[in-house]
Amino acid sequence: MATVGTLLGGFMLATSAQAATNLALGRTTAVSSTETSSLGGANAVDGSTSTRWASAEGSDPQWIRVDLGSVQQIGQVTLRWEAAYGKAYRIEVSPTRAPGPPSTRPPPETAASTTSPA
Repeated sequence: MATVGTLLGGFMLATSAQAATNLALGRTTAVSSTETSSLGGANAVDGSTSTRWASAEGSDPQWIRVDLGSVQQIGQVTLRWEAAYGKAYRIEVSPTRAPGPPSTRPPPETAASTTSPA
């Protein structure tokens, strides 16, 4: 499954049976943009709280895709935001590795979609 969202910080995908297992750790990422070469998508899945992915400023929406390598059961998604977090995000999962940006249609009822903390 791939996970996509408009994220500015790191995140963790965990199975319900193994709540501390980070399925995204070190996985391949694709992003819509980066603010600088040192703030690339790999930072979002490196397990460090001192690094981050940052998208280019002033160009929305932004997205990140994480290839988990195989179909996984996802029981929890943890987002770690920095001070300049996104106003909203959507998480999409897919058993295929479709190229290109995530869906542009409204989120289905099964997708997690929320507004970030104020």
